[in-house]
Amino acid sequence: QEFFPLHEPEVLKRGYKWKTIEAKGNKASIASENVPDPLSLVEDSILNETIACTQADDKEAQDRNCTRAFRITQNELFFYKRHDLPLPRLCPNCRHFKRTLRRNPPFFYEGSCSLCGEVFKTPYAPGTVGELYCEKCYQQEVI
Repeated sequence: QEFFPLHEPEVLKRGYKWKTIEAKGNKASIASENVPDPLSLVEDSILNETIACTQADDKEAQDRNCTRAFRITQNELFFYKRHDLPLPRLCPNCRHFKRTLRRNPPFFYEGSCSLCGEVFKTPYAPGTVGELYCEKCYQQEVI
């Protein structure tokens, strides 16, 4: 779903069920721009605050299930302070999506079955594995 997302019309066309996720009821008690930037200014009272996600109003972020607001746990705060990292301004879902954008997308190669010669897509580059089997030939070999 992260690399090849399907939208509602396509999901329904394929005969799958679609579930619309309701907007979270998280209400922010502090805007992300009001969170102190130098970690030395952050007090433990931040644990009682609900921080607004900077992408809460973005349509794409809503499609990716932005939680709109989030809280910092005590262990997170300890981690950020220990490593001298700034507090996040994005909710966990938006941070996860941002990380996936840095990954290399999967790449598929043309491969052919070693037994019947059928051509299919495979994640294995040519010459990196011994024999490739199509699904039908693989089932016959295994069973």
